[in-house]
Amino acid sequence: TNMRVSQSARARQSFMREAMRDYPVPAREELHKLWERFDYNGNGLLSLAEIDKLVREEYPQYDDKQALLRAYKFADQDGSGFITKNEFATLVRSLAYFKALAEEFREVDASGDRRIDFDEFLAGAPRMGLNLGEAEARAIFDKMDTDHGGLVLFEEFCAFMGRLKAEHRDRAELRSAV
Repeated sequence: TNMRVSQSARARQSFMREAMRDYPVPAREELHKLWERFDYNGNGLLSLAEIDKLVREEYPQYDDKQALLRAYKFADQDGSGFITKNEFATLVRSLAYFKALAEEFREVDASGDRRIDFDEFLAGAPRMGLNLGEAEARAIFDKMDTDHGGLVLFEEFCAFMGRLKAEHRDRAELRSAV
C-alpha cells in the first residue's frame, strides 16, 4: 500500500505540474468568492451536488457529468467524499483537464456506448497522437484495460492517459537536463 500511495502521490504531483501550466485557475480572490458562494451551509466542505451547481452556473463549458465526477474524485485528496477549501483549486483546474479527456474518450468511442473496445481504440489511436501497429495497440489497450474486461471505461482511460502524459513529460525533462 505504501508503494501504491507514493505512486499515486507522484502521479498527482506530476499531473499538477502539467495542469498548472495547461489549465490555469482563477486568481486566489476569485476562488475565495466562488468558495463562499457555493459553500451554502458554511461547513467548509463542498458536496458533489454543490459542485454540480457551481459548474452549471460558473463553468457551463465544463458541464460534463463523467468529467465532473472524475475531477471530484481526483480532487478529493483526503478521501472524505467532500471537497475542502484546500482541495478547491485542484478541483477547478481538474474540471478542464477531465473535460478534455472526456471529449477525447467520446471521439474514440465510435459506438457511443461509453466504453472503448479494441477496434475502436485501434481506429481512434491516431486521434490521440498514437501511431501504432496492431500488436503495439493491443499491448497498450491491455495495459489500459486494468479490470481485464475487454473494454476500456472512462476511469481506466483517464488513469492511463494521465500516466502516459506524465511519462512523456518526465522523459522530456530528463532529455533537457542531460
